[in-house]
Amino acid sequence: MGRQMKAERLKRASIFEAEGLRQAEILRADGAQQAAILEAEGRKEASYRDADARERLAQAEARATLMVSEAISKGDVQAINYFVALKYIDALKGIAAADNSK
Repeated sequence: MGRQMKAERLKRASIFEAEGLRQAEILRADGAQQAAILEAEGRKEASYRDADARERLAQAEARATLMVSEAISKGDVQAINYFVALKYIDALKGIAAADNSK
């Protein structure tokens, strides 16, 4: 009878251990799923913010170009020089950023 009780205890212990391992795997999977969801949401929010920043930059550049165009049409030589200098600086930045320039 002692052997049978011991065997029953071992069986129950094995069942509890298996259930604990199963629960641990479920929790681990849930954690990984939540992490993936949060990471995706973070990337989505970052892409929205990047797009918004690009749009604002484009609007600002369009306004600046319009202002310079109006000044140029009035014959303002300083505006022309300023506009050319800006484009020159942009071109130099592009050259400096190119992979083959390093």
